[in-house]
Amino acid sequence: MSYSIKLIALVFLFQLGCKSSENTSEEKKDMPTVSEVKIEAITRGKKEEYVIDQKEFSYHSNSMGNQNIKKIKQTIDEDQWEKLTNLIASVNFERINSIEAPSKNFQFDGDLATTLRIIISDTTYTSSTFDKKNPPKEIAELVNYIYSFDKD
Repeated sequence: MSYSIKLIALVFLFQLGCKSSENTSEEKKDMPTVSEVKIEAITRGKKEEYVIDQKEFSYHSNSMGNQNIKKIKQTIDEDQWEKLTNLIASVNFERINSIEAPSKNFQFDGDLATTLRIIISDTTYTSSTFDKKNPPKEIAELVNYIYSFDKD
């Protein structure tokens, strides 16, 4: 009698485990196929570029007259890429170009004029321009996560 109860419990647990892995596969099907994410920030005297793909992160910055050049390249691990794609999945791509910037200091060189570009399946989605230090709340977590790769 106890053998059959153990067998039933084991079969039940096995089926429950299979169901949970099916959900994970379904969730991954809904994830966008991201090729590259790019942030460009520019003002009269400075330009910054953040580029991230599945393999690496690169950052390039130069100031007026190329006197202060900074370059960074580093590899991206699977966890970092997964977090990035999860953040991207929460963005409404069809609306990204019409998101209102919370401040407009970039209009008078008070901050760098910044845009976010996300390339998904050969389609580029570009945000409206925003202040580098104050991205719109709809994309702030994604933008700040990308900025975090530039920490020395």
